[in-house]
Amino acid sequence: MLSRRRLAATTIAIVLLARTPAFAAEPALAVGQLWSIKATPAKVLIDRIEPFGERTVVHVTIIDVPTPRGATVFGHAPFDRAALDASIDRLVATDVPIPAEFEAGYARWKADRGGIFTITVDQMIALTLKSLESAHLPPPAPSPAS
Repeated sequence: MLSRRRLAATTIAIVLLARTPAFAAEPALAVGQLWSIKATPAKVLIDRIEPFGERTVVHVTIIDVPTPRGATVFGHAPFDRAALDASIDRLVATDVPIPAEFEAGYARWKADRGGIFTITVDQMIALTLKSLESAHLPPPAPSPAS
C-alpha cells in the first residue's frame, strides 16, 4: 500500500503532467497543398520540399497577397520548415497544380545559391511591401486571376 507521502507525490506528478501542454505535431506537408496563413488573407501553395543543410526548405507560391492595388501573387519563396509551420493555419485544398512559373524561380534560386526565409509568411509579406514602399516603387500589380 502507498504511504501518504508517496500518494501525495504521485498525485502532484499526475496533475503537473496533465497541465503540461502537449507539443503540437508538425502538420503533414505535401506538394500541391494550399494552406491559409495566420494574420493575413494570403495563402501558400506548397511547390517543393527538400533538405537545406540541417534544415528542411519548403518552396511555396504565396497567393492572394493583399496590396493597396489588389491581391497579387509572390512567386517562388523558400521558407524554413519551422517558419512555415508557425505561419500556416488550415489546409484549404490538395492536389493544386504547381504554377508553371515556379520552375524558373526555383532554378534562379538554385543558381544564385539563395537562402531561405526564417520569418513567418505574414512577416515576409509585410517586409516586402514595406521595402517596395521605401524604394518608392508601386506594390506588385494585381494578379490576373484576382
